[in-house]
Amino acid sequence: MEKDGIRGSDTFKTLEEILCLGQEHKVDFILQGGDLFHEVRPSIRCLNEVLRLFRTHCLDESPVQFELLSNPALIFANTSYPGVNYLDLNLNIGLPIFAIHGNHDDPSGFGSVCPPDLLHTCGFINLFGKFDSVEELEVSPLLFRKGSTNLAIYGIGAIREERLHRLFRDNKITFLRPDQGEWFSIAVIHQNRVRHGPTGYLPENFLPSFLDLVVWGHEHSCRIEPEWNGTGNFYVIQPGSSVATSLSEGEAVEKCAGLLEIRDMEFKLTKLPLRSVRRFVFEEVVLKDELSEVDVNSPDVGLRVEQLCTARIQAAIDQAVVVTAESRQQERVVKAEEGASEAMIFKQPSEPLVRLRVDTSGGFERFSALRFGQKFVGRVANPKDLITFTTKRDDATCRGTAINTTAFSQPGTGLNSATERGGFSVNDVEFFISRYFASNSKLQLELLTEVEMATALRHFVIGADNEAIHTTVAKMMAQTRGHLAEVRCGEEEIIPEVMRFANIRRKAEVDDKAASGGPPMHESTPSASVIDAGSVKTESIEEAISDTSVSTRRRLKRITSPFVATSSDESRGETEDQMLLNIIEEVSEDGENVFRTGCDRPSSSAHSISEKQNSTGRRRGGGRRGFGGKAPRRGFGLTRRAAAAIPEISDTEAICIDSGESNDFGEISFDLRRKRGRRG
Repeated sequence: MEKDGIRGSDTFKTLEEILCLGQEHKVDFILQGGDLFHEVRPSIRCLNEVLRLFRTHCLDESPVQFELLSNPALIFANTSYPGVNYLDLNLNIGLPIFAIHGNHDDPSGFGSVCPPDLLHTCGFINLFGKFDSVEELEVSPLLFRKGSTNLAIYGIGAIREERLHRLFRDNKITFLRPDQGEWFSIAVIHQNRVRHGPTGYLPENFLPSFLDLVVWGHEHSCRIEPEWNGTGNFYVIQPGSSVATSLSEGEAVEKCAGLLEIRDMEFKLTKLPLRSVRRFVFEEVVLKDELSEVDVNSPDVGLRVEQLCTARIQAAIDQAVVVTAESRQQERVVKAEEGASEAMIFKQPSEPLVRLRVDTSGGFERFSALRFGQKFVGRVANPKDLITFTTKRDDATCRGTAINTTAFSQPGTGLNSATERGGFSVNDVEFFISRYFASNSKLQLELLTEVEMATALRHFVIGADNEAIHTTVAKMMAQTRGHLAEVRCGEEEIIPEVMRFANIRRKAEVDDKAASGGPPMHESTPSASVIDAGSVKTESIEEAISDTSVSTRRRLKRITSPFVATSSDESRGETEDQMLLNIIEEVSEDGENVFRTGCDRPSSSAHSISEKQNSTGRRRGGGRRGFGGKAPRRGFGLTRRAAAAIPEISDTEAICIDSGESNDFGEISFDLRRKRGRRG
């Protein structure tokens, strides 16, 4: 999307709006839930824009008014700089950002470096939730204190769904937990929330019940309002993507950031609508219902279909233009009342995004979506993909049933049957790959396995990683060379040994899949273990940090969350299916091997919960109360910050927002309370 002449700057404008919201509400820090970048290898322009925005809005003399009590060397052990940026003597950070990596900008290649690592090394963000082990995870929390409020934030960056499912099932994930005082616990994760097969998602009941709030990244739909999970006994908020990229139905809702305020064990979340997000209208047409009186064999049926689609899109554009104009006028009036400059007004782009999903069930013809979109050039932001065609799948396909292998073995029938039921899914294509190489012994892969090939294809198409296939081949060649050097086989044994090494990996893949999809080992299997850790002293921050590292394994307490493994499978997401279907159709119609990769996440995503733990002082005029004199100068080391601790402040927030009617934090109404009561 960055190379799109119309939408290329959308994500950067929205990221800047989120940073400005953080400054406007004087937040303590911003919490970002992954996929800050859409690609694992972002362009130089993208990196430059992100660095420019962070430099502009995060570097200033504003004092950071909360204490870090955990050991930075433990939290940031898998990064190049094991510390937080605002305690760096060489930097003046006024707006800290804490982030995890997502599945689009996850660690890869030699050294397991990801794009957020670069920002962490430069000192613009604090990257946590990154692990170097795939067999067992120990999750250490960020421990913050401000006044009487203690906050623990656990981060788990994107991990392959099946692997994370197995780790929870086998009790291989340990959460370190403070053993003194009351702590409001937040978990930030980046996994599938919607079920994708038996192990292709993270069930909410897998998470430990001591959590108070879960910030769920990865999912694009904005569900910012807290949702109570009665089984896990915690709330879940899902900020969603900052801009619409996949153009799916779930992204048609209003995009928002969240203003999270925390005091002791209570919290309040306020929606902050994002004004710079381009309006997106999603419509659906079922032709057999709209054109029930039309004979599908008549010569003018194609014209009738195009006329219907044109009318629906025109109505959607008219509606979006009116709403956009009203929104821009309202924003201008609000900013004028606040005395904001014209540069600080974030205007909604005039050209909307429109997506019309056309169901051609019943034998209706499809037309060229690219030619059709030329009618609306200059009026919409996405004329090339206004239309997407679909066909209602039969029940077996909707349940994720495997395709007919007999039909596949007969030339022509496999393609026809798949097309009739709505196109190929991601699983279908991966099955085709395995079936093709297994159909003839002469076609078997010698270096790669079928799963490795399919995974590389998935990353190439869905992840928009143009180097995925090349990287996979290079990686397996390096592993194979290492294996050959280890076994020290002769020259005539190289090819058989290469094939034997590939077969070993094939067997491991089969065993791993069987283990992931199998039933639990016991009738009641603990999903995670919790270690009480990090005893916090009150004398000074330095003592608290040293005690945290010493007492990380003081007392062991396990929390069991039994779950039932299900064997039923479900189909993959509509976005992935449609993207692969588009690729297959382009190859079929044009005769060229052209892969069009779509974007389903922004290059600078903002699954942002702006967070601020501020003192009880007044915002409008006058100084802040409770700080005890002047704020500490920026650049002071840890010792100086320990001396400037604020033990007398009693009211603390993750984000503090003072209105004109309330200058004291005690007057803010906290409407979301812990349903299970306070813990003693």
